[in-house]
Amino acid sequence: MALRKLSLLLALALPLGAQDPPSAERWNLYFQATSIGQYHGSFASPYSSPFSLQGHPEAEASLTSTIFLGLLLAPNTRFYFNPEIAGGRGFSDTNGVANFPNGEMPRVATATPKPYIARLYVTQDFALGSEREAVESGENQLSGSRLAKRYSVTVGRFTVTDFFDDNRYTHDPRTQFMGWATMYNGAWDYPADTRGYTWGWVHELHFPRWSLRYASAAMPRVANGLRFDRRLFRDRADMFEGEVRGHIHDREGAIRLLSYFNHAGMGTYADALRLAQQTGTRPDITATRRIGTLKYGFGISADQEVVKDIGVFGRLGWNDGK
Repeated sequence: MALRKLSLLLALALPLGAQDPPSAERWNLYFQATSIGQYHGSFASPYSSPFSLQGHPEAEASLTSTIFLGLLLAPNTRFYFNPEIAGGRGFSDTNGVANFPNGEMPRVATATPKPYIARLYVTQDFALGSEREAVESGENQLSGSRLAKRYSVTVGRFTVTDFFDDNRYTHDPRTQFMGWATMYNGAWDYPADTRGYTWGWVHELHFPRWSLRYASAAMPRVANGLRFDRRLFRDRADMFEGEVRGHIHDREGAIRLLSYFNHAGMGTYADALRLAQQTGTRPDITATRRIGTLKYGFGISADQEVVKDIGVFGRLGWNDGK
């Protein structure tokens, strides 16, 4: 398979006045544009179906363009806004490859390029001590300092992968590995619309060596659909994660334990197959949807620096298979 990837990142920032740390920012503005093109040649595929990776040659491309605006509303209050454009096609209508090779492609056949809101959220930190830690400038991150011991609440629109299942070496398909099951936990069925985003809130208890996180987010009405189910007391996704950070011979490392529980009006594969056998029809998972269906799973993510700019990482995921 041939591959080409082009990525561009630009940044602007306004520092605070002389009374604040020199590197502190009142606001910053980043812009990225990434295009990924992929090609595969012909190969034998005797058992091909409409949902298989097709055996004939294919050449597809994706394009994303995002503006990252960060604004300091108060010493411990930050606002982030990300308008975005994304479009493109995946191999065989994004079918036939479990660990799909283009992480910029959502799980839809075609993403028509058009502007939309990717992220729109506010984060409020509550002090659990006076100590502060340095923070570098980045996309959705204002440079300066932040409370080292804090309880944080984030509310708004985001992708839950912004906060969970992080990994130093594989978390961003624009600059790192691009496989779906490499950039994130492949067994994690996280809540998202067609573009990969949702609405919800995140709670984080953060200390210098460890963190605990909890989030509750909206589920789409249908898989990967654009409309969300607003009955959040009944249908939602709950996520929990614990993270421990440390050093081995002065080299940074971390391990994270993730669990998730999705509540929605969903069907199950087992019920769909059983119903098809009883009726003599083709399996239809939508015919087995029941309110209150639960899907759950767990995951581990770890990374460890070995020498400067070189490290090792690993992910392990499991779900109930429903």
